[in-house]
Amino acid sequence: MSSATDLDRAPRRPPAPARQQRGQRTRGLLLDAGKRLIEDRDDDQFGVADIVAAAGSSTGAFYHHFADKDAYLDAVVDAVSARLWQRFEAEFGAEVLAPLPTAALLGRAVEFIGGIMRDNQGLIRTTFRRSLDDPEAWAPVRAFARAYQARIADLLAARAGDLGRADWQDGFRYGMQMVYATLFNAIVNRPGPLAIEDRAMVDELTRMLTAYLRVRDD
Repeated sequence: MSSATDLDRAPRRPPAPARQQRGQRTRGLLLDAGKRLIEDRDDDQFGVADIVAAAGSSTGAFYHHFADKDAYLDAVVDAVSARLWQRFEAEFGAEVLAPLPTAALLGRAVEFIGGIMRDNQGLIRTTFRRSLDDPEAWAPVRAFARAYQARIADLLAARAGDLGRADWQDGFRYGMQMVYATLFNAIVNRPGPLAIEDRAMVDELTRMLTAYLRVRDD
């Protein structure tokens, strides 16, 4: 039978909340490492060993949190999407946008989505390549874009009088499709003359969208 002294000397597991916090921190470090790697190189140019090295973690910790690399990449996309939505909520509050003319609101919308795509080019390329084999890999990107677009449309609804198109809802959807397609093409094919890093890209897409909707700011 163990003595009281033996029991006192036995290692004790940290309380459950502490373990959970440590596990969440490890998971976060792994996800952040993957995001950095994806922006630096193609996803087929790094493996689990590279991920855990970049995170300062271990292979065992990786497989504790993720079934495989595909599940891990899905989690990276989900984590980035969640962060971007939090940023959107902070930057597109009614009290922030209320003073803006409608053309400026559309400019803010194009600048936001353009900045997201510019700063996440590696993630977009990786997710697109994966979607060629698994169409569901693109689902989080599509869901984010649709939710973002719907929120901007809600903001525009209160400003319908500033829009010269009677079918402005359809016009906005078509216009945003052109915005997304132009930005995506700039990432994947880089055809020029404008690169996604150019400020003129946002300016010209804003000009296109405001003209397409026939915005009239008095």
